[in-house]
Amino acid sequence: MTLGPTRATLDAGRRSLELFERLGDRHEAAHSKLWLGQAELQLLGGGDAPRLLQEAEATFGELGDRWGEAYARAGRFSVEAYFGAPARAVELVEQALEGFGAIGDTRGLTWVLSSLGMAARSRGDLDEAARRYEEALATARATGPTWIVCLALVELGSLAAIAGEDARADAMHREAAALARRTGLRRGTAHVCNEMGLAARLRGDVERALPLHFEALGIHRELVMARVPRTLAHVGCTRARLGDLDAADADLREAAALVLHIPQPSTAVLLLTGLAWVAAGRGDAELAARLLSAADATRERIGVSALGVELVETELVRQAARSSLEAPAFEVALAAGRDLSPDQALRVVLD
Repeated sequence: MTLGPTRATLDAGRRSLELFERLGDRHEAAHSKLWLGQAELQLLGGGDAPRLLQEAEATFGELGDRWGEAYARAGRFSVEAYFGAPARAVELVEQALEGFGAIGDTRGLTWVLSSLGMAARSRGDLDEAARRYEEALATARATGPTWIVCLALVELGSLAAIAGEDARADAMHREAAALARRTGLRRGTAHVCNEMGLAARLRGDVERALPLHFEALGIHRELVMARVPRTLAHVGCTRARLGDLDAADADLREAAALVLHIPQPSTAVLLLTGLAWVAAGRGDAELAARLLSAADATRERIGVSALGVELVETELVRQAARSSLEAPAFEVALAAGRDLSPDQALRVVLD
């Protein structure tokens, strides 16, 4: 699971669930749902993960298994974080933190501490995010797991980049990249490549960012389909900023089709920003303004903030659209965009 589930993982999980249910072993069936839900989350971009994890949590709760209950809650947070609104699910991960703490499971604690860091970063509370990731890093260095050490280093490096602490950001990203490659954590390599790409774009070194995002995309296509749309969004936004509008449009459209099939609201926001850049580059400032406004409205609905390069690139496109439209036309376009859901806004472009 740490190295990435495969189709064989799904098949094994489904067989084990079928066998335990046939035998009437509710506890082991709940374990099968737990692992199968995690595998479907990563490999299929969701699948039946929400139902499987909810059912596992309910069974563990009935049977008094606090570890299983805490693990299922942390898994449900992951589902919400990638396919819904992280702010809505913070209560789940806080309950998981309490559960792992009560039974003294330090490895579980590191996972939920990093999840709390992710939730804080997504809502723009960077001090809280840094505190949680520092806690996760300190605990994981002492007790494991290695993948949390890698994750925390990547995220702390990215927070440093957002704060303008470039030397610290580079040092932490280099350490994370070396650790991921040394231990065979290819998903860690993909994560650090994407985050290094974001840091490069934030500094204006857009050419350096593109191969980093491409490396991440190759790994995600092979191992973690759930991450493909977001990484395609990074590739598309980078190409749009470089002026390669046709290639950017193709990347963003591919990602949009995936997101329309399995919604990822926070990824849709990135896609709308990239598509707005393409529209502005092609001279359609009205469409660019509508897409940016839809992205802003989606952020408000799901409780996420534009940070770092996302904020910078959003404002660059906004300025380009505003400069090309008369003030009344710009405001009309913004009003029209605010009324669009992310799916509606993406279909405006795809159709």
